[in-house]
Amino acid sequence: MSDNRVKFYLELMKMLTAFVVGTAAGAYGLVTSEGGNQNFLIFVSVLFLFSLGTLVALTVYLDKETKD
Repeated sequence: MSDNRVKFYLELMKMLTAFVVGTAAGAYGLVTSEGGNQNFLIFVSVLFLFSLGTLVALTVYLDKETKD
């Protein structure tokens, strides 16, 4: 794998990790707040699960790509 691709994937993983942590913190804040909006909690939870799945898929792809 070229150096530019490695840098790109590394930056993408950093961004996805920050997004996962941010959405998880937002979901935690909505759960612990009084009178939180349930629709917004569902929206943030869906974003969290999508970003977590994307991060896992990217990690598996990179693991397979670097073993070859």
